[in-house]
Amino acid sequence: EAALGRNLHAIVLKDAELATEIITALTKNKLGQAALVLPEFCRASPRTPAARPQTALAWATDKVIAPDSLAPLVAELLHYVAIFRDLDEALSFKKDGNGLAAATLAGEFISAEGIVFGGSRDPSAESLLERKARISMLSAEYSDICNERDALLQEAEIEQPEMGRRIALVLDEIRGSRLEDELRDLVAHPEGQRDFLEAGAFLIARYAYPGLDEPAYVRKLDEMAVEVRNRIGQRVSCEETVKTLGRYLFIEQGFRGNPKNYYELDNSYLNRVIDRRTGIPISLSVLYLLVSKRLGLPVFGIGMPGHFLVKFDSDRYKVFVDCFNGGALLSERDCARFLMQAGYGFEERYLQKSSIKAILVRMLKNLIPIYNKLDDTVKGARLSRFIKILDGDKKDEGR
Repeated sequence: EAALGRNLHAIVLKDAELATEIITALTKNKLGQAALVLPEFCRASPRTPAARPQTALAWATDKVIAPDSLAPLVAELLHYVAIFRDLDEALSFKKDGNGLAAATLAGEFISAEGIVFGGSRDPSAESLLERKARISMLSAEYSDICNERDALLQEAEIEQPEMGRRIALVLDEIRGSRLEDELRDLVAHPEGQRDFLEAGAFLIARYAYPGLDEPAYVRKLDEMAVEVRNRIGQRVSCEETVKTLGRYLFIEQGFRGNPKNYYELDNSYLNRVIDRRTGIPISLSVLYLLVSKRLGLPVFGIGMPGHFLVKFDSDRYKVFVDCFNGGALLSERDCARFLMQAGYGFEERYLQKSSIKAILVRMLKNLIPIYNKLDDTVKGARLSRFIKILDGDKKDEGR
């Protein structure tokens, strides 16, 4: 930590183009400075001296683990930094004259140029990396405790059926509150998620299926995208890309609408849609969107009244995809005809892009009346609280 210094406070950006925007905003609003890390620029090859100094304990690079995207940068920053037991040993080493930097176990640091950094520190105060390590450890322990608690409650529910309802309420409160916190964090920091829609859809599913193996389903989505990419090849038109994706999902994989049991709960949960290969318009459209995003396709959801579609929207090709009806390709005129025949009339706003929040809210609104009809008002109330957390654009979500 002493060797990395202020670099520890740098913010990692996924998109290099954001750097200019951030710096401009800081300058314009006089908000101070920031250090930004762009992983795509960090491609230096790690270098290690041939032999470690005899009195050194280790090279700093041997004691640091970094994500693959940042490993080259960290290796460069800690290049030729040796770790010594104390400041006396580090100073003795530097007296011989060399181009190495030295860090001590107490946190002192001697730069390659010979500048010494050190001083008093509250022994009870943890350093930045120590706090991060402790938080990680406590999070893991908390997760283990929660899993043990849930298992004990479920065991008690089985052994004492008369307490089943009370225990179910306790479990719902525990799980639901935890998911509400996750959802708040997701809404507050959508850019920190692999995909806002994907994370939100699986979060909703985990409420009904607390033991859901989310990474396994993420891998299934990844595998679908790889198979489609292999079929598409390098140079293919947008129209052929859409047709290939449609053939794969709705013919080869057999995804289809479930009109006979439209109001089954499992039609709305992404994990069950993947398992059973059936769902309702919005859940099948979410699946289509998630696979498409992995392929880098220009698609988004269209929340029409009474139906949900996906739109492929590029400069050269625009088309609507009806995932509930076998991936049928529709024109704007087709959509207008459907709306007129269904009695909604036609307005251009009905074919506008739905926000991610609006899609998640609509998924929840499909579930709430089903739970209420099943007299499970507890789950209905919980999902209503999910909506309140997401509820940022009432006009769009009510559409």
